[in-house]
Amino acid sequence: MLAPTAFHLPLDILEEMFLNVPPHQVVRACRLVCHEWKEVADRDSFWRERCRREGYHLCHASKVPTNWKHFYFISKNIRNLLKNPRGEDEFNGWTIVENGGDQWKIEAPMVSHPNEGVQKNFVTSYGMCLKSQLIDLKKEGYNSSFMDEMQPHIRISDWYAPRWDCGSEYIITVELLNDKKAVVQEFTPEPVTFPQWNDQQWNQAFDLPLDILEEIFLNVPPHQVVRACRLVCHEWKEVADRDSFWRERCRREGYHLCHVSKVPTNWKHFYFACKNRRNLLKNPRGEDEFNGWTIVENGGDQWKIEAPMVSHPNEGVQKNFVTSYRMCLKSQLIDLKEEGYNSSFMDEMQPHICISDW
Repeated sequence: MLAPTAFHLPLDILEEMFLNVPPHQVVRACRLVCHEWKEVADRDSFWRERCRREGYHLCHASKVPTNWKHFYFISKNIRNLLKNPRGEDEFNGWTIVENGGDQWKIEAPMVSHPNEGVQKNFVTSYGMCLKSQLIDLKKEGYNSSFMDEMQPHIRISDWYAPRWDCGSEYIITVELLNDKKAVVQEFTPEPVTFPQWNDQQWNQAFDLPLDILEEIFLNVPPHQVVRACRLVCHEWKEVADRDSFWRERCRREGYHLCHVSKVPTNWKHFYFACKNRRNLLKNPRGEDEFNGWTIVENGGDQWKIEAPMVSHPNEGVQKNFVTSYRMCLKSQLIDLKEEGYNSSFMDEMQPHICISDW
C-alpha cells in the first residue's frame, strides 16, 4: 500500500482560483487556511489583477498604491458620501445656511426624476435658500496616508430642476478641505438661471472624472486633442498633457519601444515621432528627376530615370533610377533635426532607423 503524498498547487494557479472567489471570502476564509493560501491572498499582484479585471483604474498612472488590497476595497466601496441626499430623513445631516421666503421644504418631485427611486426632494422658496454638509473622509474609511499617496478622484454630481411658474437660480460649491479646514481644491461652476414659464426639466451638475475624460480623448484624433481639447479648461489640459494618456495611445496604436530599458521622458513627443514615421528620403523613385540627390559618379551612359523593366511589387512605382555600364553612384544627406527628431530625443531614445532599398 502506498502512503498518501502531499499535493502542492502552484501559487499562480491558486491565485487564478482566488480571482473567482468573492473578495471578502478571500480575506475572511481562504487567507486562514494555510501559509501558502495566506501568501496568495496578501499578494499585491493578486489585488492588482482584481482591480484590472473589475475596472478599478488609477487616476494618476504615476501614483502606484503601496497597498493594492486597500486600493481595491476603497474602489469597490465607492458610494455617495452625502448623508440623506434626497431629504427622505427630513434635514438630517444638513446645515441650513440661509432660509429665506417660505423656507426650505421637502416635497414629492413636481416632474418625475430619471431615477424612479427618487420620491422626495428638497424645495427652496422665493428668497435665498442655502444648505451645506461637511463630509469627514477619515470617518468614511479614507485614511490620511491613502489620500496623500493616491489622491483619489472625488466625483461631484447633483440633480436640480426649477419650478415652471417662476424664475430661479441654481448654485453649487464643493470644497476639498485639509485637516485644518483650509481649502485645497474647489469646484464652482457658473450659476444656472431659469426664466419664468420654463419646462422644469431635471438637469445634472457634475464633475467628469479625469480617467473617464482620458478614455474619451483616446477616441479623438490626436491633433484635435492638442489643438482643441487641450485649450478648453485646466482639467482638459491636464488630461491632454498626461504621460499616461500618450503612453496608452502608443499601446493601442502599436508604437512600441525599441529598447524596454529606455523610457521616454515625453510620451507625447514619442507618440507623434512614431505616428509621423515615414520615408525620410526625398524623391526616392526619381519622380522629381534627381531633386534631393547628389551624383557622386556618373560613368558610361550616366544615370537615367525610366519606367521599371519588370512590374514592381508596389503598383504605385512607375519610375526608377537606372545606372549604366560604368560606375554610377548617388547620395543623399538627411538632416534628422529638420525632420523633427531633436537631439535630446535621439540621445534619449536612440530610435531604430529602418533601412530598405529595392
